[in-house]
Amino acid sequence: MKLTLGTSDSMESFKQLGGGKAANLARLSQAGFPVPEWFCITTEAFQLFISENQLSPMLSEITPSHNFNLFSNQINELFLKATIPIQLERVIAETLQFNGLLDSLLAIRSSGSEEDSAAHSFAGLFSSFLFQNGIPALLRSIKLCWASGFSERAMLYRKERGLSLSHIKTAIVIQKMVHSEIAGVTFSRNPIHPLDRDHLIINSVLGQGEGLVSGELDSDLFQVIRDKLKIQSTLANKTNSLIQSPQGGLIQVPVSSDLSLQPSLTNEQIQEVAQQCLNVEKLFGVPQDCEWAYENKKFFLLQARPITNLPPDSFFDSTINGTHSILWDNSNIIESYNGVTSPLTFSFASAAYRQVYIQFCEIIGVSQSEIKDKEDMFRNMLGNIRGRIYYNLINWYKLVMMLPGAENNKDFMETMMGVKEKINPELTQIIKEIK
Repeated sequence: MKLTLGTSDSMESFKQLGGGKAANLARLSQAGFPVPEWFCITTEAFQLFISENQLSPMLSEITPSHNFNLFSNQINELFLKATIPIQLERVIAETLQFNGLLDSLLAIRSSGSEEDSAAHSFAGLFSSFLFQNGIPALLRSIKLCWASGFSERAMLYRKERGLSLSHIKTAIVIQKMVHSEIAGVTFSRNPIHPLDRDHLIINSVLGQGEGLVSGELDSDLFQVIRDKLKIQSTLANKTNSLIQSPQGGLIQVPVSSDLSLQPSLTNEQIQEVAQQCLNVEKLFGVPQDCEWAYENKKFFLLQARPITNLPPDSFFDSTINGTHSILWDNSNIIESYNGVTSPLTFSFASAAYRQVYIQFCEIIGVSQSEIKDKEDMFRNMLGNIRGRIYYNLINWYKLVMMLPGAENNKDFMETMMGVKEKINPELTQIIKEIK
């Protein structure tokens, strides 16, 4: 039984036993990125904990009809009362000592088996515990991280996406804390305006990055042109920052007046952060969401995950007779979303349209294989252009072409949506041929 993994272990081991966050960290570490010292407690350690505390029957009986709020509270209570197996406790202590982390302040983060994947991010759904020190505090945080895999939000996320509710495996990342003067998040593509292919986005705060991740503090925003690293800055009035409290945890402290309106990052640091994130994107082959920090002016990469809400490359690459195959129209939807729409509202609307039309296709008998093949289409029924919602008409035409009586459906759809310019027969035939 493999209870812990280190950066020298194989990627196959991490994929099988480490969960998404740990697997991504292993790949970054093995590629030479400046990742703080860390190791992983495996899913086999989690299964040992479950087995020795006889929790398997309860965890195997979860159904979509469960009261997830009640269930989550019960799991939290049971896990805290349960005992970490002596064998696992000994291995954790030995691994801490081997990695020189026994007396360090540590971050304890869950690493779910599907987490931080290209399909499922689970972003913000699992627990993390910062500035943990000493074996008792560490073991308690580990149990709470395991329990967070069964939180109400995580279970609803699983239910919505059709993931298993009864075979949940959670690993744990133990990582040395970075005492950051500056910390932040970088998106190697623009997640707010997905059609922007030119910029990456950097958000940064003074102190610990938890102030940014939690939304507790306003952050500086830097938009950087990807190929030229040219910078456009929007600065926040930085009144407070989060730092470690001497009593443990984090506290807010005032930012001195001479720093409050100054950029949190120098131009050189902005370019370093941007280049590191672009290198991460190159390593993984897909756009990345990177968390990072500076300690004593040294850059550290804390974690990275794929950005899951962007249109696929095929969305941008397909053409019709050499012309880019995106056709936007807001004739009808402007009645529902008639102003600038927040990213949260757009993400909800986009997910709702996807789910509704998948279910519609299932009801009228479209095969599951065809629905699966058209996942890119269902994900991109709508577009967010400078904060306003539009129909992606090409994908709507693709949708009606899947249905019996496609020609009549097309005409009805154009009338219903108020499209003024009808699509001609030649373009209709071309749309049919787009994969």
